[in-house]
Amino acid sequence: MRKQAAARVHARLQQHWSSRALRSCLLEGKDCSQRIARAHSIPMASVLSKLSVDGHVMSLRVDPRCGPTMARVGVRKASTFTGFCTRHDNRVFEPIDSEVRFEQGVSNVQIALLGLRATAREYWAKLNWVTNMESTLRLAKGGRVEELAEMYGIGHEDAEEMALRVRGAPAQYGVEMRVAIKRLGRVFDSYAAQSQGRYSHLTRSEEFVLPYEAGLACSVLFSAEFDLEGRGSEVPNSTQM
Repeated sequence: MRKQAAARVHARLQQHWSSRALRSCLLEGKDCSQRIARAHSIPMASVLSKLSVDGHVMSLRVDPRCGPTMARVGVRKASTFTGFCTRHDNRVFEPIDSEVRFEQGVSNVQIALLGLRATAREYWAKLNWVTNMESTLRLAKGGRVEELAEMYGIGHEDAEEMALRVRGAPAQYGVEMRVAIKRLGRVFDSYAAQSQGRYSHLTRSEEFVLPYEAGLACSVLFSAEFDLEGRGSEVPNSTQM
């Protein structure tokens, strides 16, 4: 019973946060359009469409009942997030969203744009976490179970389970999340500048030619503390895509 309640709580959290996901442009400025796009962290025309079968790809999902699983998703929805306006999504990322043949080589600007997309998705996700988690944590720690139940549209029993789970999160986690957000903001700004052709000397890339047709694509950002052979990285603040 407890396991079922935990699964319901997890599903409701995901549903609630998804419906209240940030819808604003990370490249905000006077030239932003009013409409927020469903931007792809993995380019649709140049990557996803080449991997698709009948317009669909298999995408990783986390199911609280059975853990990570794969789900069939349309290419127009796969890897999307609401972090850019339509003008910036179309104009800034055109060099990697059009029919680009990456196997023929990529420019520093294209590498920077791929990095910008990967960083933007993670930056957006963490900003979402802070926005949604702070109000939930405040109610849970204050023992305001009924307000929590009303906020998420769940029963009293599930609200108590949610409060218990949220209160169990380490206090340091929120502090570390804010540090991560600041760091991601700096990385995002750096990639934004590099994507405009500035500071291109900062861009480094490693390309691997596969002896077979690729069947998997990912957009990943992580701190490269070690290289692929386990040696300490000379650039501790670098990112990988």
